[in-house]
Amino acid sequence: MRKLSSVICVALVLALGIIVLPTFSNAAEFKYAGPPAFTVIYPDGSAKIKTDAPEQVFAMKMPDGVTIQVSVADIPEGVALKDAGEAYSKGLAESQKSEVEIISNEEIELEDGTKAYFTEMEWIHQGSTLITTFVVSVYKDGKWVYTAAHPWADMDEAIEFVKSLVMN
Repeated sequence: MRKLSSVICVALVLALGIIVLPTFSNAAEFKYAGPPAFTVIYPDGSAKIKTDAPEQVFAMKMPDGVTIQVSVADIPEGVALKDAGEAYSKGLAESQKSEVEIISNEEIELEDGTKAYFTEMEWIHQGSTLITTFVVSVYKDGKWVYTAAHPWADMDEAIEFVKSLVMN
């Protein structure tokens, strides 16, 4: 009986440890001094990507190949926060020469309590590969801060990245 209790205790400790550990087993952090200041968490081992987009302050390829970005831009004139994802989709459609379909757009609250919008969209890359893009948008200090991930596989890790945004 004592052996069974020990096994159950060990199993419980392991299960709780798995539950409270973050999904990114080896996470790294990107801090932007601002304005506005913010932080995002991404998988350690991600590789920096060169970008020509002036608003992009962070661009990486995660170990599984998924591209992730963080941008800071002026708030588009006349665009409410709830419509920021749609504004992003129009830029994506233009840059990728593809139709973009918004799948969902919902208000969320970041870990720090900041109101944000999470938008999911789909589009065809180079005429053949279906890509899902996730974007989290925040308006703060006259700026539009948005995280984006473009997975073709592990959707959960991409969602975890875009939702890791914390306004400091």
